Amino acid sequence: MKKMIFICACLVALFTFVVYAKVKFSNPPPELTHDGVTYKAVRTDDGVIHAIDAKTGKLLWQTRLYKVQIDQDLEPDVQWIYIQSITESNGQIIVVNGNGTTFSLDPKIKSFIVIEPTRKPK
Repeated sequence: MKKMIFICACLVALFTFVVYAKVKFSNPPPELTHDGVTYKAVRTDDGVIHAIDAKTGKLLWQTRLYKVQIDQDLEPDVQWIYIQSITESNGQIIVVNGNGTTFSLDPKIKSFIVIEPTRKPK
């Protein structure tokens, strides 16, 4: 009887661990259109942004904000970092990812800078 309880407890712990180990996959953030350009997060785990001509739909350029280094000793999906939001502030395009890192794009020079580093885990 004790062996059966132990096995059940192990199974419950295992299934609980599996459920909580996954990163919640969310929908891409809403696109942002500013000065005739639509900025769109491509649903990848490495922060790709597309700049698209709002009138023609033509891809103007794309950039990768960050590259996720996958540790082979951990599940890949718990390491993925998705873009959470794209907004505009004072002519700058602001992008925030799931790690809390904030990037600022100057649309004129198509260059991003990190303005708020990644939060460290508690």
